[in-house]
Order: sequence, then structure tokens, then C-alpha cells
Amino acid sequence: MKQHNFKVVALKDLVSYPLKDYDSDNTMVIQILHKGPNKNRLKRLQYGELKTFIFNDEDEGQKGFLTDDVAREIVKLGKKLARTKKKYNIIVSCYAGLSRSPATAMALLGVIFNETKDIRYGIKGTELLDKYPHYNKDVFNKVKRIYEQG
Repeated sequence: MKQHNFKVVALKDLVSYPLKDYDSDNTMVIQILHKGPNKNRLKRLQYGELKTFIFNDEDEGQKGFLTDDVAREIVKLGKKLARTKKKYNIIVSCYAGLSRSPATAMALLGVIFNETKDIRYGIKGTELLDKYPHYNKDVFNKVKRIYEQG
């Protein structure tokens, strides 16, 4: 059984990334933008899906932090990815590609793992944890909490 592939990149790299290699009907780009003006941002893809979430790289309780509504949208996306037969190349990006995007990718992998019980998604999450030890734990924990609340 094929799985979704996840890649985490910085937003500036995504904008200059050779998306033509990925911009197909099985590509999904998730861009995480901060509140306020964002000069490096994708407007659309020719073929792939583009999802945009807006929240700052803050600790919980700080202005601009991930809202419950945005966390619910991330959970909803994870559940959709768990149900779909289509397997995506998923590129997750934020400004630096070190904190919000790995936290969001790990949260999505957690939702997919819990929905499918496919251990390979748990392993992918662990690999991201090893690669990005400074991921935003508050973002990850909030999405997990919203998921567990149902």
C-alpha cells in the first residue's frame, strides 16, 4: 500500500523550489504563513493542491498563536488524508522550515496514524522528530489536543 510522502522546507526555498517536478495532481503544498504581510507566498499551483494556514511561531497564549479553528482545519486535513485512496507528495513549509512546518507535519502524521493504524506513519513522525528537534511543541500539542477532543 502506498503512503503519503512528507517533505519539510523553508518558505523561501519553496518559492524557488523546482515545483514543476512536484506540481501534479498528487501534490499538496501546505504553506504556513505568519500573521501580517507575507512576501514569499505561493498564490496557486497549476495542478497540485495548495493549503494555507496562518499563525505565528509563538508559544501557546502568545498573540498570533495557532487558534482552535486553524488547529481544527489541520485535524480535518489529516482525517481527509487518512481516508483518501490518492497518495500525495506533501510539502509543508513555513518561514524557516524548522519550527511550525515540522510541528504541523508531525501533527498530520499523528492524525493519519491514529485514523489508519498504519505504523509507517508513526515511524515517519519519529524521523521528523529526530531531524527537527526544535519543532514548535506547543503547535504540535494543540493540534493533538484538538484531535483527541474529537
